[in-house]
Amino acid sequence: MASDVNLTDFLLFRHIDEGRGSWPALHYRDRTLSYEEVAILVRKAAAVLEKYDVGRGDFVSLLVPDSPAFVVTFFAALMLGAIAVPLNSQLPTSDVDDILARVRPKVFIIDKSRTAGVRTDLAKTTIRCGDLEAARSIFEHQLDSSGPTATAAVRAEGQLAYCLFSSGTTGRPKGILHRHRDILHCVEAYCIPTLRMTSNDRVLAVPKLAFGYGLGGNLLAAFYVGGSSILVPEPSSGISMLEAARTWSPTLFLGQPRALGQLLQLDLKPGFGSVRLAVTAGEVLVPALYDRWRETMDIELLDGFGTTEVGHVFISNEIGHVIPGSAGKVLPPFKIRLLDESRNPVGEGVIGHLWVSGPSMSPGYLGEPDRTAAAFVDGWICTGDLARREADGTVFFAGRADEMIKAGCGEWVAPTELEALLLSHADVVDAAVVGASDELGVVAPKAFVVLASGVQPDLALESKLKGLAVERWPSLSYKHISSVVFLDELPRTSTGKLRRFMLQPATLTEFSYEC
Repeated sequence: MASDVNLTDFLLFRHIDEGRGSWPALHYRDRTLSYEEVAILVRKAAAVLEKYDVGRGDFVSLLVPDSPAFVVTFFAALMLGAIAVPLNSQLPTSDVDDILARVRPKVFIIDKSRTAGVRTDLAKTTIRCGDLEAARSIFEHQLDSSGPTATAAVRAEGQLAYCLFSSGTTGRPKGILHRHRDILHCVEAYCIPTLRMTSNDRVLAVPKLAFGYGLGGNLLAAFYVGGSSILVPEPSSGISMLEAARTWSPTLFLGQPRALGQLLQLDLKPGFGSVRLAVTAGEVLVPALYDRWRETMDIELLDGFGTTEVGHVFISNEIGHVIPGSAGKVLPPFKIRLLDESRNPVGEGVIGHLWVSGPSMSPGYLGEPDRTAAAFVDGWICTGDLARREADGTVFFAGRADEMIKAGCGEWVAPTELEALLLSHADVVDAAVVGASDELGVVAPKAFVVLASGVQPDLALESKLKGLAVERWPSLSYKHISSVVFLDELPRTSTGKLRRFMLQPATLTEFSYEC
């Protein structure tokens, strides 16, 4: 693979050159845009950016919901050799301002609905972006049919393409850089051989394009194979996914565990009958949820594991070879190793810190050399996750290293293990477990639970939920749940990831124990 590839050229213009310009590329609201229509708009948008002196290495930030406007401006920036910085359109204004202050973009493209209160002065130029109504206007009518068009795609060895900010599940988001070539390795390792993506696929995704899982699977991989992307500008929910599915009949669904739980409370078959394969990532898919999905839908569900630093999924179950509760096996050419606190390898079946190596690795974090040096070591990335690998190569995710609970007399407890147990109860739709200390300073697991619609919390239900761990591990008191708090919803990021630190966990901390 050439190291000087330009993604706009390879993923978009290539299809025009090879006679696929009339193929559907984007489905949005009530219309479809072809590859040719998207390409024309990208060239014109790139010409607009050129007017503002955007070129190689400049940052172009996008605060735009999932829409043709996002796709056009993203590819226009990459075409010019600029670095696109997609921002989640649901981010609070304070978070947007923080990222803008760190990036200082040459151009900031912002949806007209989000302009109030945002520090647009942090960018050299701000362009207000419309909804691409009828695919005729995008930058407040700066883009029109008679205007100039940009032509040549910029290429350079190791050229940076985009910077994705992490979800902020553990604090301040990190800006994760990627080159043009990185995602192509992920598509060739995962999307084509494992998901069996082809030009016939219409992709519907829960994760938004501002995040690696959504950007890689719903746009970049879809365009790689000549397929099409279904764009949903509204926040992802069971209802919004079902409505989009009923309109566009997707063949591939990229989901997350929480979204699956919401969908399973709806009548899926009218909208999801066209889906040939469903995928989930982002958090552990507990066996109980997998079983409910398979009982409801005759559609295989593949759980996988990836990180934004790697670019996309690099561990996955495979069609016909699913082990519920596992992340699957490592996809070549990626490699992993599991290390203890001293960075020595752990044995089979032993939980260790997950490190990964492969051709799509990020070159580092934007403006954070110390964090980069700590996480990227000798061609490997420390993911911050814990996992174990069995003798047959199957990998089981054990949670974030900074979320482990040291309970009882100093025994480690994985919150994900207890959360899976709670989610096996029919009345529970979401659960989180953290470490909490009592008046003596002794730490024990504490559960936060969201109940199914119509179920009322009471002492009997609390006792029943606490009893699940007692029944499962009668002699392991450090795994027993000390208390249960019922909530209407758990604190999550816009991508659905749990913000465990907001539940005030006591994790990875030494305590005094009375044993």
